[in-house]
Amino acid sequence: MEAKIEGSIRGDELVIVVWHSAVCPVMDLRGELCTTTAAGSSRETDHVLVGRTAAVAVDLSQPAFCDVEGAGALIGAERRARELGGRLVLAGVQGRCAQLLHRAGLDRIFWLLPDPPVPSGTGPPGTVPRGSAQLVAG
Repeated sequence: MEAKIEGSIRGDELVIVVWHSAVCPVMDLRGELCTTTAAGSSRETDHVLVGRTAAVAVDLSQPAFCDVEGAGALIGAERRARELGGRLVLAGVQGRCAQLLHRAGLDRIFWLLPDPPVPSGTGPPGTVPRGSAQLVAG
């Protein structure tokens, strides 16, 4: 599933590609996780979390930008995942997003994986695995 979330203020964009690994659903975030895209990100995360009892991985290896509101959306998603009996796992966190999580002490709250999830038997990194659904939302 792919959701394109456009920020109403600055034209920011966040694309979320959802696919299923052998272990759990994966949300691949690309673009800007920020003030103008956080609400849309939260809506899409809620769709993935509903009905899940285990972990949901969030691939943070490709966001171009992450601010405090974006981190807040991740905190809200982790809270909702725990309420549903699951966990949110952040994978491949790097750059500004990693710095923000560390400075705020959030790297102690989230389960962190050093590398992004890799689908087995698919194309090169960055390709959407076969069988992933695509949805465009604005």
